[in-house]
Amino acid sequence: MEHVIVEFPERREVLMGGVSQGDNRDDSGEYWIFPVPEGWHTFTLGGVKDFDPKSQKIDVRGTTPGQPLHIVFTKTV
Repeated sequence: MEHVIVEFPERREVLMGGVSQGDNRDDSGEYWIFPVPEGWHTFTLGGVKDFDPKSQKIDVRGTTPGQPLHIVFTKTV
């Protein structure tokens, strides 16, 4: 099992392969660490499409809960 953090300045739903994984942040604003299977996955965010890139296809491997892969989406105006 691999681990990722999906960074975005606001709380947003995280979609992996079109399937909801829950929100990127918890109620206190801390990032969730998502467990994901090793391999290629496409990540995007739910809600308003005010972010870039619109999706990211990433090969997730070699992570640990203490060293998750950070997937970063930037807010656009």
